[in-house]
Amino acid sequence: MILIITIFTLTTFNVNSINGNKEKPIDYAYAMYDSFETIDVNGDDLITLQEAQSLIAGLDRETFLSFDRDNNQQLSEEELQLAIKELSTCGSQLQRGCSCAVNKVQTWISDFIAILFSMTILLFMGTTHNKTNSIK
Repeated sequence: MILIITIFTLTTFNVNSINGNKEKPIDYAYAMYDSFETIDVNGDDLITLQEAQSLIAGLDRETFLSFDRDNNQQLSEEELQLAIKELSTCGSQLQRGCSCAVNKVQTWISDFIAILFSMTILLFMGTTHNKTNSIK
């Protein structure tokens, strides 16, 4: 039982508490993409670092420029779409759809079944071993 609780705790522990709750680059890309029209104050279909930082707390220059494909120090919606596509994983804080949740549940269930099966075998081996010792 302690083993199951330990495994459950380890698999559900939030890694962001270790990392100081720092956002991942994909979260910034999603935030900028979702609010593109609001961030683009001058309406030129490009976002500057200053425009983005005025609405997105914690966005640093390095993260912003990592999305800039044409090196013009501005981001277009297409550049943000490419960044999201390249960075999309199930570990992102801003989950898109339920596919990540489904994958996590399937992994948890398969791990649980494997542990349950292993414990059953160990229990069976222990009872079989006790029976053979009592017969002798």
